[in-house]
Amino acid sequence: MLDNWFKTTVLMAGIVVLFATVGMLLGGKSGMLIALAFAGAMNIYAYWFSD
Repeated sequence: MLDNWFKTTVLMAGIVVLFATVGMLLGGKSGMLIALAFAGAMNIYAYWFSD
């Protein structure tokens, strides 16, 4: 059970880091903040509606 929780956490954190990096490269600080907000909302949605 803990293994699945850990894998989910790592994958969700990876998505946030990926979005933040791309946002920083494309839009600077404001792009990174927008990307972080989008990634956070996407992760909350995915977690909430998962099985």
